[in-house]
Amino acid sequence: MHRYTQKEFDAIERNEFGIKVYPTGDYTAINTFGTWCTFGTECTFGTECTFGTDCMFGAWCEFGTGCEFGTDCKFGTECEFGTWCTFGTECKFGTGCRFGTGCRFGTECKFGTECKFGTWCVDILRANLGYCTDKVTYELMKRDQESHPIPEMFGEWTNGGACPYSIDVQRKHYFDERSDCFNRRFRRMGDTELIRAICKEKKWTMPYLFEGTEKR
Repeated sequence: MHRYTQKEFDAIERNEFGIKVYPTGDYTAINTFGTWCTFGTECTFGTECTFGTDCMFGAWCEFGTGCEFGTDCKFGTECEFGTWCTFGTECKFGTGCRFGTGCRFGTECKFGTECKFGTWCVDILRANLGYCTDKVTYELMKRDQESHPIPEMFGEWTNGGACPYSIDVQRKHYFDERSDCFNRRFRRMGDTELIRAICKEKKWTMPYLFEGTEKR
């Protein structure tokens, strides 16, 4: 695999869409990457790299410790991240990505199935969870109602009223809301139980997932 120098990296010009397209390679000699970069599969990056917004990475890319990513970066399947990486909002990860300990995620990040986390990850409660089972959807909607400025809108919505998510408020959780789940009679869950329920249905793995026992 070719190891790119800073000079070679800088020499690649942006295409007609303003995007820099980089082939598969070893980029461990590069530390700072701009915005709108696209990389091929199986690229390798060093430690403490910085990437701007809207970067795209193919499958099986590997990143060292302490890398930072801007908003809306996209990663293919089975990418691997070292410890203490930081991701901006709305980043998207493919199936089977692996994250080292201490990684932090912005709001509305979206993860594929079978991802593995090195840390008990509370950040996933702010992830874009997409479609969830009835029980998890109920719990997330109840939590959103508790922080909504007009909480009665949730009950009115089930009777044909306006959707409580249609007004300009910051959401507490991101998922596919469904009014038919709101009036169900499920038992409420705490954060730990909810994280375990989400991981079970998304097939995510992280330490201390089941009964307080680390599952790797």
